[in-house]
Amino acid sequence: MEMDNDAFEQLVDAQGYKKRKLMPLETFRERFRAAMAEEGYESREDMLALVREIKRELVNEETGTMD
Repeated sequence: MEMDNDAFEQLVDAQGYKKRKLMPLETFRERFRAAMAEEGYESREDMLALVREIKRELVNEETGTMD
């Protein structure tokens, strides 16, 4: 069964999502930092370590290897 783009956009409410007002960047930064700190990632180094870990996991998934 093939679905046209209009039907798909209605299904996922893409038009409504496009019309949403963006959160101010500073508000996003503050909330993001608070969420990361809540999970134990408080410093830039902590966040970089998390990104490196995620990258390693992605590579492992792609290659089928495990650490």
